[in-house]
Amino acid sequence: MIPPRSGKGTGTYQDAIEVVMALVNEFGQEVALDLIDGCSWDDPAAEDWDIESKVSSVANHTGNSLGLGTVIQIARRHAAVDPALAAQLERELTGSRGHETPLQELMNQLLDISCNVDDPQRWAKAKLIEADIRKLGVSSKDIQRQKMAMLSARLGLDTAGVNGVKNSIRKLGRSGSNRSHQWLLPNFFPKAKAAMLYGDSGVGKTSIALHIANAYINGLPFADSVYPAVSDKRKVLFIASDGQGDAYDHLEDYAEQSGFLDDQRFVDHFDVYAASEEDASGPFNFSEVHLVNLHQKLQSGDYGLVFIDSLKAACMGSDFSIDDRTVAEPMRLVQAMCAKTDTTLIWLHHTNKSSSGSSHRAGGSTDVIEIISAAHELRHTWDEKTESGSTEWIVQKVRGSTKRRFSYTFDFETGVVLDDLEPEPASTADLILRAIYELSLIHI
Repeated sequence: MIPPRSGKGTGTYQDAIEVVMALVNEFGQEVALDLIDGCSWDDPAAEDWDIESKVSSVANHTGNSLGLGTVIQIARRHAAVDPALAAQLERELTGSRGHETPLQELMNQLLDISCNVDDPQRWAKAKLIEADIRKLGVSSKDIQRQKMAMLSARLGLDTAGVNGVKNSIRKLGRSGSNRSHQWLLPNFFPKAKAAMLYGDSGVGKTSIALHIANAYINGLPFADSVYPAVSDKRKVLFIASDGQGDAYDHLEDYAEQSGFLDDQRFVDHFDVYAASEEDASGPFNFSEVHLVNLHQKLQSGDYGLVFIDSLKAACMGSDFSIDDRTVAEPMRLVQAMCAKTDTTLIWLHHTNKSSSGSSHRAGGSTDVIEIISAAHELRHTWDEKTESGSTEWIVQKVRGSTKRRFSYTFDFETGVVLDDLEPEPASTADLILRAIYELSLIHI
């Protein structure tokens, strides 16, 4: 079931109001109310939500162009409908029982052109088709959502299951495997899940990402963790969208300063996907061509860890904005690609900016945090009394671990070093685990 509006701070308002708008637009005010009442789709605890008033307000709004396609897409996100049934409903909604309606024909043409890497005019052609689709009463946001849903279906991806919304009843103690195997970097990044590392510009996200990559490639502990990263002999793919054509050079400089270029294992296991002046290719973004290209790269199974630097840069040159909830659609698509190949994904992102400076939360739509499994913030702090500053690592969210924070110093050679913290003596179990891991490196 799609969650009803449940009060302020629950993150349910946008989906709820879009469902109401779609129902009113499709069936009218009275039938929409009957449908909502018949499904008991209303939470009495939501003091800021009077369903009759909302329906009446929406009915008097002339700019509403949402339809049942919106309801199906929202249901997909919450796993409130079986994917096969959702696809059937969408086919029936567009009248595809043996023939294509004008809307379906246009949507298929739009996706075909958008994915055609050999057509230099694909962007201009796509915009013309989108204009024709909007004439049929479909909003730009619905076009974006539908394109991502169609692309997901073509690539055989399950976007509903990537953020833990698929549920089942299970018994405890039936996992059948060691829980530690679920980590890529213990207490930081879960294996085969999506995470985010965010902070203000200049805080060192890209440099630290290289040290995370090195910990994974060489099976080393990172920061305050006593356990080594779980290396599975696969490679790292660093997608450098930020910095345009200079991104590769910056990464190479950081790697050289860190001494990683002297480590042949690191060099062999670290690939960069960036803009190239030689073949006139642009940086990765959320356009269909780049998404299909990324899917092909990941299908090889060569990559165990992927970085995208940055989320905001990936929106540039595409139809998506970091400030709009629709950005969650291509994010889910990329996360589904990684989940399919048992690959960990780390988004690099910026903090939200306000008139008073940083508000210390990830920038853009709140959806960017809701659909990931781990969120880490890097924060510069300044003490007016001592007139000194420090940098903090704040674990805002990690499923399977505790929220924590620590001050650290970073330099290229040593990476993240904790400030003023005496390390606890390693336990016998820790020493045994490290010995076993080091012995296993002999065979790598």
